Amino acid sequence: MFVAGDRAVIYAETTDAVVDATTETDFDGPYGVPPAVGGLCPFGHRCDFSGSGHPLRIVTLDLTDRAAPRVVRETDLNGSFLDARRIGDAIHTVVEFPPPVVPGLHYWPESVPSCGAERDATRAAFDTLRTENGRVIAQRPLKDWLPSGRDARGVGATAQVDEGLLEACDSIWYSQLDDGRGFLSVVSQSMVDDQPLATRTIIGQPGAVYASPKSLYIAARHRFVADQPWFDGITDHEATVLHRYALLEEDLPFGRDGRPVVEYQGSVAIAGHVLDQFSMDEHADWLRVLTSHAYVHAATSDPIAGIEPTYMDAYGVLNEDGDAVSATRPAGAHATLSVLGRGRFGLELAGQADALAAGGEVKAVRFRGDWAFLARGDGAPLQLLDLRDPTRPAGRGSLQVEGEPRFLHPLGDTLLLSVGVAEPATGQGVALDLIDISDADAPHSLGGATFVGALSEATTNHLAVSWFAPESALELPLLDCADGTIQFDGLLVYDVDPTGIFAERGRAGGGSDGQPCAGALPWVKRAVFIDDTVLAIGAEHVDVLGLSDLELRATVALRPAD
Repeated sequence: MFVAGDRAVIYAETTDAVVDATTETDFDGPYGVPPAVGGLCPFGHRCDFSGSGHPLRIVTLDLTDRAAPRVVRETDLNGSFLDARRIGDAIHTVVEFPPPVVPGLHYWPESVPSCGAERDATRAAFDTLRTENGRVIAQRPLKDWLPSGRDARGVGATAQVDEGLLEACDSIWYSQLDDGRGFLSVVSQSMVDDQPLATRTIIGQPGAVYASPKSLYIAARHRFVADQPWFDGITDHEATVLHRYALLEEDLPFGRDGRPVVEYQGSVAIAGHVLDQFSMDEHADWLRVLTSHAYVHAATSDPIAGIEPTYMDAYGVLNEDGDAVSATRPAGAHATLSVLGRGRFGLELAGQADALAAGGEVKAVRFRGDWAFLARGDGAPLQLLDLRDPTRPAGRGSLQVEGEPRFLHPLGDTLLLSVGVAEPATGQGVALDLIDISDADAPHSLGGATFVGALSEATTNHLAVSWFAPESALELPLLDCADGTIQFDGLLVYDVDPTGIFAERGRAGGGSDGQPCAGALPWVKRAVFIDDTVLAIGAEHVDVLGLSDLELRATVALRPAD
């Protein structure tokens, strides 16, 4: 949800599936492979980036009368939400669309057995099936199986409705490897008026989304497939393709037609895989990208089933079946910082620093102006990188931090919060560490907290952590399951101060202490600071808490009691 002035833009999902079960079964057939749709991995943590597989609805509200919000725009798309950014009055939404699966198609003749079929009869059966599939395709409108939508602007009989394909077929870009199976669209709208949507679509894979005031980038992971084209000059079995979209035209975010600017500018491939959106940063017209080379894969001969990389907690070499055949760490495991500038094809490599985090796997990265912070696993220290010369990064100080960092959050100019897991081997526990980075050569810890056996969405989703600078307050949702029963389930609020204070201000719980942890849903998933209150948001409620004492002031139910 985005709220600005008297407008709110809300993202919702319908309960339908982008590809219904019957169609997916038809596509699969007895010997085929189902489409790669869904999985709900918007942040790419230990999984490949993907939406939920449910169609997206974007609802715009007029909040002029706070007691009676009005729906002024509804946009329905036949793809899934992946990510979104608001830059001023322009909103850019990245939407994942499935491969072009046409309902009613079949990929294997019912009369043909899996083995032992007679050759001529089999060929005749496939010829008949191909003809029937052609008839089905010809009868279905393109909007049923290509990126399309319905955009209703205004209300009632005077509403303006645009319906159909998001792009003409000859304006869709495709991957340079031609390995994309689905579609990826950037769908842009104004926050303050009701001009038509601006869209750009590529055939490709979803990835990490990063945006600056000038540009939007999508970083898609690619895996080498035996006997298939690969990127020139890249010897890794993993690569990242960076797509760049320009968000300004003559330094303005809106074009002459009143629609947001979103123009595809091109792409570039670099070796290794990008961890998440925080692995990218645009600064002074340079794009800095950190990629990891910690995984070694055997080449797969299957371009469909084997295209998704398999990530392991332990290092090893994978065979074609996806099994680990070696438990040794790759000697060449490291990270690379690439600096890219604008070039003829959108992006061009300007410089690189290789052999960073040698021998380990990058777990978290964050850029901050002329600096970058790099955290590894295996108990390795946090590393500070000096980027004042954009093409020649230099290592500065390092610090051993609590747990294994998963998310690094700058708090002002001199503090960095590390949020990680306390027990990396099991992925359990939560570890916080507040770091003073005022001296780049001698960073030091100001304190922290460790919860063994606890769970927090903050270790996989950065949106679960909120920092409120006016009150120097930090919140963290926590489900503490130290001995198999719930010790605490609720919200923690900390006082954070640059002078060296890191202290718990208070707790607000859901009253489920002592209950079994198995299958428990956390009482708090998000929290928002507003003036002197904290909103603790769960799946079915919002608790309004006083910031000074965390006492409950009110509860708003989000669902009926039954």
